[in-house]
Amino acid sequence: MIETDGIGTAELPAGFWRRVGAALVDIIIVAIPTLVLRYLILPEAFTFDPETFDPSQAENVWLTLILTVFYLGYKAGFESSSLRATPGKMVLRIAVTDLEYGRVSFATAAYRSWPWWFPGAADIVGTLLASRVLEWATIGLTLAGLIAFLAVAFTREKQGLHDMLANCRVVSVSRPVTLDHLTS
Repeated sequence: MIETDGIGTAELPAGFWRRVGAALVDIIIVAIPTLVLRYLILPEAFTFDPETFDPSQAENVWLTLILTVFYLGYKAGFESSSLRATPGKMVLRIAVTDLEYGRVSFATAAYRSWPWWFPGAADIVGTLLASRVLEWATIGLTLAGLIAFLAVAFTREKQGLHDMLANCRVVSVSRPVTLDHLTS
């Protein structure tokens, strides 16, 4: 166990299923407002009718861009804050640290979260350029993101490829990550 500033004692590492659980909580938190916003702006996207919905519509491209930036900000903002954790990670008592158990910068947290936002960014570029090659690249990037996540299950330090590239680790913490330490 290692004492960290602000988040208690860190126990290495946070396991695969705990991280999956945290991701599911975050997906639910983000998906609800995302679906409401998408429905309000593009209700035809929910008809699944190719006659009424064209994914290359400017509104859809802008909305995808906004949602990609929002999710990037959500992940990187929470993980680089003094909380070091998204709400999903807080619930499951895990936090993101650098290799010395310190706080990561916003840039590092954004880089670390590439499997979440990069496929969306590639999709936007592919749609704007009407490129079949970039559509396949989006599928490839999504698969690369899944492989990055799955590495957590198979590495000794329970690091995904995205963690390794960003020189980060996700640790279990001894007490829930809360806002309490910000006010004390």
